[in-house]
Amino acid sequence: MNKEQIIIGQKRIVVDKVRTSQLYSTYPKIGENCSCSDCAYFEKEVIKQDFPLFHLLQALGVDLSRQPNIVPDGICCPGEINDRIIYYGYYKVVGSMEDNQETIECYNKELGPYTSLTIQRSKDQELVFEFYIEAENKEK
Repeated sequence: MNKEQIIIGQKRIVVDKVRTSQLYSTYPKIGENCSCSDCAYFEKEVIKQDFPLFHLLQALGVDLSRQPNIVPDGICCPGEINDRIIYYGYYKVVGSMEDNQETIECYNKELGPYTSLTIQRSKDQELVFEFYIEAENKEK
């Protein structure tokens, strides 16, 4: 069985890690979607930073260096706060929420500082993990 139950935001979700991993194998690298310096920095440096959210997503089968081929791309950088770079965006995970829930929200307490997450039910057995992070700017 490829499905795994996890608790996040005090709610249970069921995730198919194998199908999620297969989905990401079809997506282009972030740098193929956008060639701006913010997206390049996200792909090269930010996804390697120690965010509990990133550890969770990787454990669910997400390849953090890949995004759906969409416009605008799934990662956005609106600026900086106190030498930290702000990013928001989303990753998709194949799975479902219990009790026909539509949304789960999580903040710093579960995911660490500088992070928030909203999980929304989408079409075709997909969950959309919308995130906000403030990443360390190692270029300064």
